[in-house]
Amino acid sequence: SGEGAMNSVSFNSDLSCVVCAGPGGFGVFSTWPHMRLAWQSSEEGGFNFAEMFDRSNMLLLVGGVVSPDGFSDSSVVLWNHDLRERVWEISLPSLIVGLCCSMGTIVVALEYRVAIYSVSLESPCTVQFERTVETVH
Repeated sequence: SGEGAMNSVSFNSDLSCVVCAGPGGFGVFSTWPHMRLAWQSSEEGGFNFAEMFDRSNMLLLVGGVVSPDGFSDSSVVLWNHDLRERVWEISLPSLIVGLCCSMGTIVVALEYRVAIYSVSLESPCTVQFERTVETVH
């Protein structure tokens, strides 16, 4: 893929921001006015998925095939973009093929199943596994 290519793009919960992930990093853009709010580039690798948690500085990140140190294509990291640090990480047994979040719920798609987690950003931030749904019989 090209240097400017994106692997994923998604709206936040109130549609006020768009989050993009690609081989060169990830970024946050406002939908009105149209402008870049943040971009974090990485020469070490990129990201397959990025999602904004509601309208906050918290992002869910999944590393790419070649990922920056500390990221993987089989784990979800909750990243505090303001502090540029990880809050927690969910490691999964296989490649993540999809990711979405809304109102305290994270859904992670793997090749043959979907894992569902509930999340609270209240201090201390918590994540709790809810269930797995098999997608292939």
